[in-house]
Amino acid sequence: MVAARVAELADAPDLGSGARKGIGVQLPSLALELLSPSRPAEGHVGHPLRFPVAEPSGFVVEGGRGVYRPTGFVSFEKAVELVRAGIAAARGHKVRDLLVDTTALVGFASPNTFQRFLAAVDWAIEARGGVRLAMVARPEMIDPEKIGAVVATNRGMVSDIFPTEEEARAWLDHLVRSDDTPPAGHADPS
Repeated sequence: MVAARVAELADAPDLGSGARKGIGVQLPSLALELLSPSRPAEGHVGHPLRFPVAEPSGFVVEGGRGVYRPTGFVSFEKAVELVRAGIAAARGHKVRDLLVDTTALVGFASPNTFQRFLAAVDWAIEARGGVRLAMVARPEMIDPEKIGAVVATNRGMVSDIFPTEEEARAWLDHLVRSDDTPPAGHADPS
């Protein structure tokens, strides 16, 4: 039953694509039920209201690409917030490509599918279609189906996740060379 409910969320139509980019995401009734104030969702990482985020410490622009390597003992919710801040910083610097290495973030278990869904939606909203994200995570944190990358792509954000920074850089380099935007979950876009 849980898998069917998560599938309903992952397949929800995106009203923020194409000519209507930035307008928003249409959430199915399940999501609205789970996120209602009377019943907060476990592990909810976003909030319908968006507040400005400060540029994160350690964000740099290297060779025209944003690079952010957050560190610390944090909750999953804080990790999501840190990545969101990196995306906002990339947009603020008008940098299209962003590499975020999360391997030094500890203190939380591998997120469940719903947490991944909410994080990906939050990041896609922050990216506003203008940032391509290559994320690096410890192998045990990477979902084999790369559900987060799929959800983000369905909402207009080109992204993928990798176990090494070298793989993430190679993926971004390929995008720059070809100006291609492959479907999520494809480490080798050629």
